[in-house]
Amino acid sequence: MEMTDTTISKSNQVIALLNFDEQLSSLINHCDFEGRQLIHFDTDTDMFSKWEDEKFNVVAIVSKSDILGEYGVNLIENLVKRKFPVVPVVLVVKHLDSNLRKIALDAGVVEVFTRPVKIENMDIRLNFLINNWVDLQTKLKQQKAVIIIPL
Repeated sequence: MEMTDTTISKSNQVIALLNFDEQLSSLINHCDFEGRQLIHFDTDTDMFSKWEDEKFNVVAIVSKSDILGEYGVNLIENLVKRKFPVVPVVLVVKHLDSNLRKIALDAGVVEVFTRPVKIENMDIRLNFLINNWVDLQTKLKQQKAVIIIPL
C-alpha cells in the first residue's frame, strides 16, 4: 500500500472515524479539520476494505474504543499486518490511567482523549498531528537511528 499523501488538497484527505456513536459523531462534525473529509466506519474491516478499494487518502484514524478494546491498540497491529500506511491513530476512551497510557504509547497511539471530549482540543491537536506528521515521523526515526558509543 502506498504512503498517505498529506501534500494533496485537504479536501481530498480523509479522517477515518471508527466506531463512533451519535453523540460523538455530532461533536466531531462541529470541529474544523481544515476542509478534510470525515468518513464514518462501523468496523475496522469495513474501513480497511473501503480504504483499499476506493483508494482513500486517509491521513488519520480516530477510534472510539478503550485502549485494550477491539479498535484500540489492536487497530495499529492490524494496520501494520495489512501493510497500510502509518497514520496518526487517536483514541477516544472512557477510562485512562498511567498503565493504559503507557500501553497506548508503546503501541504507537499518538493521542488519547477521554470522554466527554472537548471539541476545541480535538481539532487543534488532530490538525497539528496531520499537518506535521511527516516531520514528526522523520524526527522519531532520527532519534532511533542515533547510536551512542561509550568512550
